[in-house]
Amino acid sequence: MAVSFRIVLIAAGLLLFWRLALVWWINPATFGESNYQANLIRIESYLRQVTPPDLVLVGSSLSGRLLPEYFPGAPDQSVANLGLDGGTPWAGLSVIQRGNGWPKVVLIETYLIDASPSPNDHTLVRRLDEPGTRLAQADPLFRSENRPSALLYNEMKQRRDSGHTPSESPALPLPALPKSARIQPSQPVDAQAQSSAVVDHPLNPFLAALKEQGVHTLFVDLPRGDSLPPAPSAPRPTDTAQQLADHWEIQRLDLRSAIGLDNWQPRYTDGVHLDAASARHLVLVLAKALDSLALQ
Repeated sequence: MAVSFRIVLIAAGLLLFWRLALVWWINPATFGESNYQANLIRIESYLRQVTPPDLVLVGSSLSGRLLPEYFPGAPDQSVANLGLDGGTPWAGLSVIQRGNGWPKVVLIETYLIDASPSPNDHTLVRRLDEPGTRLAQADPLFRSENRPSALLYNEMKQRRDSGHTPSESPALPLPALPKSARIQPSQPVDAQAQSSAVVDHPLNPFLAALKEQGVHTLFVDLPRGDSLPPAPSAPRPTDTAQQLADHWEIQRLDLRSAIGLDNWQPRYTDGVHLDAASARHLVLVLAKALDSLALQ
């Protein structure tokens, strides 16, 4: 009996120490040691906000690299990132719909806009109704951002990213946005001519809700290391993203055309995703485009 009491006492002491450490010494993790944990950190952080952020990025791991702290002059909680690893915009928009109100601006990455909700998406959305999510909202001790493994991974990643010297990723002036990178207005479409892929698209309920709530929604094309940017003279795209944009009167911003301007060539960590320095620069280009529309 005495041994059991000592174990309980030691466990209680360790929990108290860890709780105090989280309050006074340890900064929460922004990255997780796995895709799932990284996604939970972003989702839990978003759902904790009492008031909705001004701007939210939604998409896959491509937009997940554009961190809120990269936005110039952005105060805390004004920008949120729901670019989810292995996810599609469907999952991020599901989280927005469950948040405490609607943001002013939602940027939807177009990369996986053709994809149906993945098993990973459904797993994350089911998580919204599980006791663990409610517990994380109520007590910091149970948040994914405070897991010891996430904190250790976060520290290692930040040290690795800070190891890039300025000479490897020079600071470049903001390019003047070319015509192809400016906001593209939607075009009126014939309802009878729309494809069933657009009429039955899984994002339609969310796009309808965003429009009804007066949220300024934009589709955004982001550069990827495994694809070439479109030529400046390329004709207007007729892909699913553009058909959805025309149907819902959503503007589209192609940031891929920023590649090569003022000698800027992005770097990629794995041949696909932007590295930290390139992501910072692209966020400045994005912020400049948004400022021109008075969206921030």
